[in-house]
Amino acid sequence: MYTLNTTIDDSSPLILYSPEGSWEQGNAEDDPELERYWGESYTHTFQEGAEAWFGFEGTGVTIFGARRDFRGEYTVRLDGQLVETSSAFVDGPGEYQSVLYNVTGLDQTRHSVVMRNSGNMSLDIDCIYWTAEVGEGSYKESPPQLLDDTQSAFTWTPKGAWTAPTNDLVKFMNATGHSTTHAGASVNYTFTSYNTSYIGDAVSIYGTIGPQNSRYTVQLDDKEPQNFSAVRQTYDVQVLLFQANNLDSGEHSVIVQNEDRDRMLQIDYALAFSDQARCEWRSLSVLNGSWTSVQV
Repeated sequence: MYTLNTTIDDSSPLILYSPEGSWEQGNAEDDPELERYWGESYTHTFQEGAEAWFGFEGTGVTIFGARRDFRGEYTVRLDGQLVETSSAFVDGPGEYQSVLYNVTGLDQTRHSVVMRNSGNMSLDIDCIYWTAEVGEGSYKESPPQLLDDTQSAFTWTPKGAWTAPTNDLVKFMNATGHSTTHAGASVNYTFTSYNTSYIGDAVSIYGTIGPQNSRYTVQLDDKEPQNFSAVRQTYDVQVLLFQANNLDSGEHSVIVQNEDRDRMLQIDYALAFSDQARCEWRSLSVLNGSWTSVQV
């Protein structure tokens, strides 16, 4: 069993902000302190009752934000239960990349955490970090297997609906990617949990976000599709669009489908993680030299 650590920035589609239009991304023109945030970005709200929801499979989660003289009170619910009432207000210099909520020691299963702006001031989200215990063996480290979009593990449907991205392609992994603006176009990433060229006890799918991006669904095996949105104020690449872990042995598929006509869904690559104690590794690639931690 090994620990998979993942960090997502505030603009990740895995964070659901509500109600629509109540949250917006910070910008350097309005806030000279933007560069002090992780990834030089944050998402904030001034609306009382506005919420940020995040679902994860793991044993712990940490939500980072800033404590400033115009931030205020917030609450946190974990799996539907109120677990914290606190304030991000500080009378003095701001405190950046500050822990607003942290919990460890959870059962390795599906959880949800909701942060709510409960006062009449403001609240920001900087990034979210979570941990998962994956596999059953004795290994403590597991190098990820990188699967680029050009490999046969990906099936693009219909083929004519997918083309190479026309913007910032050089910023994509290996300068390759797939893009579609056709509603209903999909990609099927298939793999098994051991003894194959495409393996994974945990899997992550990466793509882009931006103002011209679309809503999309993700279906893992025969489970109900999950709804996400890659629509954000600023365009960014190599963003985590989906992650699942502790998958059963056998063949798996992840289907990502574009939900909006004339808006783009872009897929870059996948990372697969497997328990080396019970896997025969083939075609191994290590991303950025990191074996146990992924940051996006």
